[in-house]
Amino acid sequence: MAAVNAARHVDSQGLPTTSGKRPAGTVLLENPIKSFIIPTVRAECIFDDTADVVTYGAPEETEIIDGDSGEAVQTCRVPVVMDQKLMGYVPLPKRYATVWLELSYYIILHTNMWKLWEEEEKKAKRKAQKEKAGLLRRTTGTLVAQHMLARLLAVDELVSWSHDTDTSGQERVLALDEWKIRSSRDWFNISYEQVPSKDHKFLNADPIRPENRVLFGEFVSYGRVLGKSDSHDAEEGWNIKDEGKGLLSPPDDTAEWIDGEIDGLPEMFRDMLKPQALAALNAQNCYFETQYDEKAKLPERWHEGHDPIPHFWSAKQWDWTAMGKVPDVFSWCSSLINAYLAGNSPWHNPIDLLYFVLTQDPLYDDIAEFTRDLDGLFMLVVNEPEMEPVHELASQLWLGELTWREFGESLMKDHLHLRKAVSATSEIKDPDNVFNTLEARMVLEGYVRRHHLQPGSPWDVNDDILWSSLRRVNDKKYKSGWSWIISEIVLGKEIPDVLEAAGPWWKNSRSQKKAAKALEKATAVEEVDDGAGDDGPSVPDVEMQEEDEPPVEESDGRVDPGSDGAGDAGIGQKDAMQNSAPSDQQQQVETNNGQADKTSDASSSETQARVGPSVTSIPPATPEQILAVEQFYEFNKHLSIERYAAVLKSHFSSEHAGSIAEFLEAMGALGPLTSETAMRVLELPFPIAKYGS
Repeated sequence: MAAVNAARHVDSQGLPTTSGKRPAGTVLLENPIKSFIIPTVRAECIFDDTADVVTYGAPEETEIIDGDSGEAVQTCRVPVVMDQKLMGYVPLPKRYATVWLELSYYIILHTNMWKLWEEEEKKAKRKAQKEKAGLLRRTTGTLVAQHMLARLLAVDELVSWSHDTDTSGQERVLALDEWKIRSSRDWFNISYEQVPSKDHKFLNADPIRPENRVLFGEFVSYGRVLGKSDSHDAEEGWNIKDEGKGLLSPPDDTAEWIDGEIDGLPEMFRDMLKPQALAALNAQNCYFETQYDEKAKLPERWHEGHDPIPHFWSAKQWDWTAMGKVPDVFSWCSSLINAYLAGNSPWHNPIDLLYFVLTQDPLYDDIAEFTRDLDGLFMLVVNEPEMEPVHELASQLWLGELTWREFGESLMKDHLHLRKAVSATSEIKDPDNVFNTLEARMVLEGYVRRHHLQPGSPWDVNDDILWSSLRRVNDKKYKSGWSWIISEIVLGKEIPDVLEAAGPWWKNSRSQKKAAKALEKATAVEEVDDGAGDDGPSVPDVEMQEEDEPPVEESDGRVDPGSDGAGDAGIGQKDAMQNSAPSDQQQQVETNNGQADKTSDASSSETQARVGPSVTSIPPATPEQILAVEQFYEFNKHLSIERYAAVLKSHFSSEHAGSIAEFLEAMGALGPLTSETAMRVLELPFPIAKYGS
């Protein structure tokens, strides 16, 4: 930190010397360090005002569902803050939480000391004092850049999951291992080749294991700020003065330093650190050395604010990764439970990750938020991805030029190349509302975004791109529904609200049309009874018959444009029927006052009874089953009765408090979340009509 090292035993090259033997019980690395990946920095830190400022919170212990085993794994996540807002998280194996805190503390401590020496340099009146303070400032600033570069490399390794994650609890983060070893030996000013052979025992030992604490010691490169002493510390080869040892490791209460300021440091600097550093600097003995080189330059990228900024996991990406898969409520119960308990994996279901980030609140209103998740996905699953064409696809999706289905298919076919991946998502489509889907929402939001690109221009309700995309979303049968939706959007209503209301509107609209057509048909029958007659069924009668036939749906829930009774084919049938002559059966209706219709219906019913249904369908889930599944999903998502209780209470009035308490008590009585207990959730009574109603 200052320009001097703690007193230590040195060889002719000024390197710490040890006996070369490991203490008994030392835990070795399975793969020892055979080269350094953290470059040595020899230039003083210079913070560019144009660069982003990234800060971190303390590691948070949490739980994540393993994507392969489905087991809950204890881990940590580090909050990332930019512009006073939560930017996302860095995933961190739990065993590295202490080392991460040490590294963060080093950076904050050195940064504070660098600023204090800068103030001393400005205050100094004598040239000699100014030069000494300047030298100590430059040396300390070099260490700031050195440790920040180490953290940047560790973050890059962690967010890309390129560290060893094969076995939970035995992960390896190479950058953090190396930083711990080199900082404990004060080796940042030397190369790997300069490490004495007898000190390779440090490169072979696991620096994270508590069994190796004696080998590596607690008090490391802070020796540069404390001066020399004759008292020997537990760490091999180091002599550290007793006074000031409290500064050498992070205080237990992270609140005392995690925000960037260390309580009591200015006073300690004034009373102890500054006099010791200046005294040791005056000695100019064999213990003096500096990492700073006035001819050296900083790396182009040495902290997280430099481009490219690390692909921090967004809060949505973390939530998706941490929880089990969302089930399809229309699957059989066994499949549903298995889906819940299996973990999410970007290698297995990458499109579902993108679906999740686009549908969870708060919804993204900036394409940069979406492309950040997209980049994060590709950094995880693709080696050296080419992101320019992927960003172009994202732009087309964002502007409604490409449908969600087309976007996913293109990613899977042309860019992801994951052999075991599937394109299925966890979307649960509403059978009573064909409009309320992510695909429809993205098309309509793209329409609005393209309109806003031309300020002052009127709304074009016949926009070619809009209607072309909507035709690829579902059939022309729903054109009147889309027209109503667009009319609501141009009035300024929110798209999610309009889509949610579209289902009831469509149902009501169809009911009104059927009522009107039934009335018109009744009127036509009366005319027949009066002897007026006509040449065949009326056009409204034919149209009602068409609308009564449900559209044939594909497996993904979209209407098949080629199915009978809908789309262009249906329109063609209507035209043909309008131009055809009345059949003999229709003439018989006119002659016998409708008696032939009844005979025909009876004959048809008898035939169907003999033959049976042509297609065996899975019975739809009951409302109670769907409700139970929703409750299980909510409980699984929150992972605790307490959090789930808070959500329920926020959605229901106080009159439901008793019902909520009974339901939660029943869920809590099931015990740990397993496939067996999860199946029993479906049997729980839920006395409230509908969650979120």
